[in-house]
Amino acid sequence: MAPSNPDNTEELTLYERDFTAADEVLQRWPCSPDTREDYRRKIAESHARLGNWNFRLHHGLRPPRTPLERLTVEGEPTQEYWAPRIAEDERRPIDCQDLDALQEDLAELLGLYARFLELGRGLASVARRLPNPDRYRRTLDYLARECQIDPVTSCTGKRYDRILALAEEVRLLRGGPTPKFGWITASTQIAIACRAPRVLSQLWRRLRSGGFEIFGRTVASEYLPPDQLMAALDEEFAAVRLHLREHSEVGQHPFSQPVSAPAPTSAAANPGNEVQRAAPGPAKPVKFAKWAVAQETTGKWWLFRKIQGRWQRRGRVRIPKGNAERLMQLLVEGRGALSGQQAIERMRPFNDGRSARELRRCVTDALAKAKAAIRQSMARARRSADWQGIPNPIPNDGAGWRALIEVGLAVPENGSHAFQPRR
Repeated sequence: MAPSNPDNTEELTLYERDFTAADEVLQRWPCSPDTREDYRRKIAESHARLGNWNFRLHHGLRPPRTPLERLTVEGEPTQEYWAPRIAEDERRPIDCQDLDALQEDLAELLGLYARFLELGRGLASVARRLPNPDRYRRTLDYLARECQIDPVTSCTGKRYDRILALAEEVRLLRGGPTPKFGWITASTQIAIACRAPRVLSQLWRRLRSGGFEIFGRTVASEYLPPDQLMAALDEEFAAVRLHLREHSEVGQHPFSQPVSAPAPTSAAANPGNEVQRAAPGPAKPVKFAKWAVAQETTGKWWLFRKIQGRWQRRGRVRIPKGNAERLMQLLVEGRGALSGQQAIERMRPFNDGRSARELRRCVTDALAKAKAAIRQSMARARRSADWQGIPNPIPNDGAGWRALIEVGLAVPENGSHAFQPRR
């Protein structure tokens, strides 16, 4: 991503938000009263062209989060300076810093997208009654302009594609399907979150000349609900972060090297004619209804499997202490159901001073750790090393999380434990 050019002479419609951003800059760097109005308008135009997130970076209102953003604010706007540095940044392995920055970019975009949908639904109800709906037209024009600006400021297009590829790999390893929203389909939630607002803004631009009623009817039905999209997006980011940390612990780093081709199995590749084992067949599908996770005491969880109608203990589940265990306890109390609001309220006393976005990230990270522990325990019980091939046992259904496996309590019985579902 090369730096945007704030000096572009393209004529723009300026809105109140553009001048508010300009006033924030002038408060930090005052100028003389004689030139203030002219300078204020130029800064407002810069905000209109760059978009809010890029504008705040270029004017020092937020710190750079990634090496590319540091290059943007510290470097020289010449091709000789940018070309080798961008190439070097694109070769850098993906890390959690990239994911955090991209998640902030998409949260900013989805906030605008939610407002865009809200106003579009309002337009559907008033378009026929208002003789001149200019107020809605101007507001939607403004939001369409904001949504159309590329929200990804933290990485280049190639690096963004690599993050998408990593997210797709994690999705396949987890074995869970990707929820589809409306007629927009993509392999990952990250791609859906980037694409959906652009599709909506392009639709408005095509229909705005006399077509507000058509546009209003389009968005009046739940067109990609932002809350569901945000929840699915947070869960995907949490899974990718966990994947990165696990590979980092064993000295590997996804996408730092090209994927090697599978070793040949022909006679030419086996000159010693050694006996080779046949490749394992496809794993049997997991029947979650026959699995359960239960808590005995704080810090002690057990896995159960139903065999011939009876629950049998199959081993420990090492749920991490702290946030992950708190949310699992809440899931047990809710008989396998956990809403996003319940999860945030449970986390709030232990995370003073954190914003709602940070608490939501804590929730998804903690649940990702708990789900990984459950899948690892299930893989051991099935005598399999491929725990990542086990699907997600506690998927997000849009309103929250619902366990596909049974949850309850582990009650001591005859030197072992019996599973007791939570009533």
